[in-house]
Amino acid sequence: MKKLAFIDALRGYAVLGVLLVHTGQVSGFPDAPVAAGARGVQLFFVVSALTLMLSWHHRNDGAGPFLIRRAFRILPMFWLSIPLYLSGPVDWQIVAAALLLQASRPDWLFAPIVPGGWSICAEAAFYLVFPVLAATVTSAKRATMLLVAAALVAVLWRYAGMKYLPLVYPDASRDELWVFNQFTFPSQFVVFAEGVLCFFLIPGFAKLRRVQLEIIFWSALCGAAFSSVYKPHLFPAFGGFFAIVAACMANGAGRILINPAISWIGRCSFSIYILQWLAIGHAQPIADHFEGAAKLIVLLTGTVILATAMSSVTFLLIERPMIRLGNLLLARTAEPKMLPSNAPSV
Repeated sequence: MKKLAFIDALRGYAVLGVLLVHTGQVSGFPDAPVAAGARGVQLFFVVSALTLMLSWHHRNDGAGPFLIRRAFRILPMFWLSIPLYLSGPVDWQIVAAALLLQASRPDWLFAPIVPGGWSICAEAAFYLVFPVLAATVTSAKRATMLLVAAALVAVLWRYAGMKYLPLVYPDASRDELWVFNQFTFPSQFVVFAEGVLCFFLIPGFAKLRRVQLEIIFWSALCGAAFSSVYKPHLFPAFGGFFAIVAACMANGAGRILINPAISWIGRCSFSIYILQWLAIGHAQPIADHFEGAAKLIVLLTGTVILATAMSSVTFLLIERPMIRLGNLLLARTAEPKMLPSNAPSV
């Protein structure tokens, strides 16, 4: 599949949002505009679902090859980064996190290895159900039905979960259960569903005039900004706005936001997401010489530079070779086996 520049750009902005919120937390600057960067995760989810739909319809080679490609895409870099964060004995939480199972218990959700791994667990859960979704959701109508079903799942999980989770995890506090409820796959599934719907919106948006696309694009961005202040935890709202933004960009809107720098950051975004805390740790001593907004700006700038530099290396030496290796193995297993000379013709 030909690489789409807007996909890389959106990934770039998503990871910059994540860096913004985390450097804001470290620098003591957790105000609403900075904290809104956390919704970069939901932008990742929308873009991920859209990209998978594009790839699925381009390749159309089934669930097995799809899951193998996903494994080669995320596991090598994820596993190789674990020793970088491991500072104590290996316990069951570490083992669960390494197996992308840290979302199985409230007290495991935020593991000490690969901080932010909860979102990678949500991605992995989506990968497991995606082949079934992609095979059955074949129209905008069905994508809308999926979105409604995912929203119902989120509502049921939120209310029934908070009622019954204390029975399953009696030692967890109510705050722990609330966070667990919010950041596990059932609550985030609706955002992925919005990314699936985005795939079917793109052809319809192609019929709009350029000025109409630009108006819708910038209106959706404003809607996301408004939600970040007044409804920061209403994940489906962000997913909806981001899906509209992506559908507009797929048809040429928002070109001013696409450039080589943000596209490269987007290509390296998975490594950046994983290595960001190492970069923050190295940039923090310099930022500590400043206060207030200046501290945040210095820390964010240093983190972006360091994380992008490190991730450029890991993308070129780890991620891309592993992706190619996965594709090579699939290509070899797909080669037709030689038939014996006496085999009947078909």
